[in-house]
Amino acid sequence: MLEARLQLPPISGRKIYKKDGPPILPPAIVRNAPDLTWELSPLGGEEWESSAQPDWNRFATILSDPESGEMWSSNFDLLMGELGWCRELEGVVIDRTTLNLEVLHDFAITYWKVLPVVHHANFRCSWVDHGMGINGRPRTGMVPNVVDFST
Repeated sequence: MLEARLQLPPISGRKIYKKDGPPILPPAIVRNAPDLTWELSPLGGEEWESSAQPDWNRFATILSDPESGEMWSSNFDLLMGELGWCRELEGVVIDRTTLNLEVLHDFAITYWKVLPVVHHANFRCSWVDHGMGINGRPRTGMVPNVVDFST
């Protein structure tokens, strides 16, 4: 199936997700990139997890746009460390006076993985040009980013 899809012409390129509205294409993305995504089924997620044996305690994810952001991790210390390094690692400057923290229970940390306890932060923010962002480029839309959690 993948081979057949790759034979088709490119459609739109990578999509950037916004909090409100449909996905957009940032100007920096080449428009003739393959419009191809895939996801794990719950069973596929279980199979991947049994093979990869990820350490979910080392997983954090951030979602931000130029005005606000959110971050999640089952590890409170990792969450706080990532928040502290957001400017350098993500190019996101967090307004610390707006930082809200909460504990979530039975939360889907990914679309297929539910963890019993997850720490959540939301905040107002702005972006700076010198942040690495995705692939070392300045961030141009709402982009999910994941911290490596391999053991």
